[in-house]
Amino acid sequence: MPNHWYILEVKAVSLSVIPHQPAVRHRHGCTVPPYPIRRSNQFPLRQNEPFLKHLAAVVEPLSPLVGHMITHKLPPNFRDLGGHPTANGTAVTPGRIFRSSQLSGMPEGMVRGLEELGIRFIYDFRTAAEREQYPDVPMPGVQNVWLDVLSNDPGSLAAMMQQLLQEPRKLSQDLTPEKVEALYGTVYENLVSLPGACKAYGAFFSSLLQDSGTPRVFHCTAGKDRTGWAAAMLLLLLGVSHEDVLADYLASNEQLLQGYSSTIEAFVAAGGDRAVVESLIRAHPEYLEAGLASLMRTYESISNYFSRGLGISLEEQSTLILAYTS
Repeated sequence: MPNHWYILEVKAVSLSVIPHQPAVRHRHGCTVPPYPIRRSNQFPLRQNEPFLKHLAAVVEPLSPLVGHMITHKLPPNFRDLGGHPTANGTAVTPGRIFRSSQLSGMPEGMVRGLEELGIRFIYDFRTAAEREQYPDVPMPGVQNVWLDVLSNDPGSLAAMMQQLLQEPRKLSQDLTPEKVEALYGTVYENLVSLPGACKAYGAFFSSLLQDSGTPRVFHCTAGKDRTGWAAAMLLLLLGVSHEDVLADYLASNEQLLQGYSSTIEAFVAAGGDRAVVESLIRAHPEYLEAGLASLMRTYESISNYFSRGLGISLEEQSTLILAYTS
């Protein structure tokens, strides 16, 4: 049985069963085992399909009192950006914005999981070539928005990851972990400076101003670079601490190494270097810091980056903060 955890949260007027994986922060900074639950009204539950179905049957008649229940497995590297505390004493509102890896080849159960979350917008940050090779699974009633972040650099390491994984010997001969890390540093600098990246991210954040109560998910291929930058920028704008933003960014590693485990083993079995493939898949704090350093050199602040780089005015920034924190 998959090693998934849930949080059972009991309130005066609601009961929520929230899908969760180890070491991923939940609302107000909570994590689940093997890390401690920090709120007295939350209890950890291991995934137990019969129990969850029974619980659903028990609480279904009380639907006006029931919060949020998802019993289906979700895509790799999928998580809610909600729950992070902000500097002004609020928290990022849960259930509104989710991040993920690509949504191609999803089984029916995963599609149902997204439907249960109420997802109505999917933002795809991939290139045309990535989308053609691995198209997202269509979902009825969901609007797909294509925002090619790397339109000015389609040969970027981030955009070529899936293709590179198919060439184990060549990749291992051409690259070392150190070269991969240096290339990724450039990727993150480009996420700040390339016109196409600014245009795509500007359109993304502008879209968040519309129907802010509607759940939505954004993704790229692995959900760690183009997606990781968008998530970090939104969280920083909303007032989440640098420490918590970095923790969310690095939370991709456990999920990706697990999700890509068969790919990694096949890569090594075909003569590839394990250190090289893992450096390609992992998120490193230095990558995010390289992007932030580039941002500060050019714009001096997150707010200036949004206004001057992405075209999101100060008034619109305030609207985003009010819309996505509570």
